[in-house]
Amino acid sequence: MAVIRAQSYVYTYSAYNSNGTPRTGDAANHTVYVSKDGANYVQATNAPAEILLPNNNPTGTYRITLTASEMDANTVTVYVVSSTQGVTIPSGTILTERGRIDTTITSRATAGEVWSYTTRTLSAPVTVGGYSTGMSPAEQILRNASNRINTDVDGNVYLSDQDHQAFAGDVVSGLEYLGYTDTRAGYLDELGPNGTVRSKIQQIQLDSSDRVIAHAQVVSDKAGYALSTSERAAVANQVWNTTRGSGRQTDTFGYYLDAPVSSAGGSGSSDWTTDERAQIRYVLGIDGNQQAPGSNTYGTIKAIKQQTDKLTFNANNYLLAVAKSVEDKIGYGLTNEEHTAIVADVGQGLDSKGWTSTRASYLDAAVSTRLAASAYTAPDNTSILAIKAKTDALTFSGGNVHARAVVVADKAGYTLDGSERASIASAVMNYLVEGSWSLLKLIRLMASALLGLVSGSGTGQVKFRDLGNTKDRITASVDSNGNRLSITLDGD
Repeated sequence: MAVIRAQSYVYTYSAYNSNGTPRTGDAANHTVYVSKDGANYVQATNAPAEILLPNNNPTGTYRITLTASEMDANTVTVYVVSSTQGVTIPSGTILTERGRIDTTITSRATAGEVWSYTTRTLSAPVTVGGYSTGMSPAEQILRNASNRINTDVDGNVYLSDQDHQAFAGDVVSGLEYLGYTDTRAGYLDELGPNGTVRSKIQQIQLDSSDRVIAHAQVVSDKAGYALSTSERAAVANQVWNTTRGSGRQTDTFGYYLDAPVSSAGGSGSSDWTTDERAQIRYVLGIDGNQQAPGSNTYGTIKAIKQQTDKLTFNANNYLLAVAKSVEDKIGYGLTNEEHTAIVADVGQGLDSKGWTSTRASYLDAAVSTRLAASAYTAPDNTSILAIKAKTDALTFSGGNVHARAVVVADKAGYTLDGSERASIASAVMNYLVEGSWSLLKLIRLMASALLGLVSGSGTGQVKFRDLGNTKDRITASVDSNGNRLSITLDGD
């Protein structure tokens, strides 16, 4: 069914990992772009969401609702980008009904015209494209060349360029949906007539039971090559049942075992004696008439058995042994990898016990040079606790102890240096006594009034000089009675 132009449409797509498997749970990382009739891409209005199964499991298939405005085109191309590394999303093309039908419906025959000729049949050939009164709707439509089916000079129907493009787009979208990529396309070449994979397959040979014929050259890993019980029994039977005439050499074990053991005795060519057989049964632990052999034979065998009974083996039949003292250390050296592993194990063990480089620096002398246990004197814990009680009462500020001197009998060490005394004197003399007048300025004015030279007495203006007679410190305007009317002061 054609997609209606300028109507909202739900577009679906799939996302894939680099290995071709569906990428699930990735909707938040997708950005969807829309191109209308080949124009530049514009980001879609709505956000995509993943399509879930009934049990809410993800699928790797996503949907996005394209708006009516985004669908207002003959051809709408959707391009999706994922910010997740390695994720690929095939683009898709939507062909609306305007892109499929090349003319408007209203320009075609009306319903009345169609139904008025529903029973009309053609009794003779009709020239396509001709038109005369009484033509059927089909004849009327085909009269317009743009409405006729595309045919070649032989009358064969063929697809237009637009139909080819739409079909090709659908095929590409389908292949991409199934995970088809340029990389995977290259793999098909390997299966072609000249491909290496095809060449290897052609070299495989089968036996009459269609089993692959293979020859093992060198097998380093023998895992899985063990014979079954029946196979081992068959090999043993084949070995022991082989006759001398089978090409066995005169110096092989098989040569010497080609006759029953019973045909040879314990003393060479004669059979085993009754006593020898009894001794063998005794050693082998076979029930029956048992007779202990002489100490020169059985004692040795028994001693060997007692020692071998002490041997133990692991699951791989390796002998378990503990080296008490190895005089010859040849072959006992550790590899670099083993040395590194031991160092790493020791380091981890020390770290787990709180070992640090700082603590290691404390071991800068032999332990024997330290105080012996016999010379150790226990501390006076009572006095230490008393000291602690005092220090706990101290308060600090920036590393300095808060302290207040109540009575200082010994003033030693309390002398101020020259800069400290000058600083105190400056602070005292520059202290503002009144307004902006410091103590120093006031003393200068008082010294001028009390001790300095005076001029203008008996006149309307009296001046008091500084002690060095360099400037007027006080200038006062007075009346005839000596009352001060105004005054100018210079304490600098």
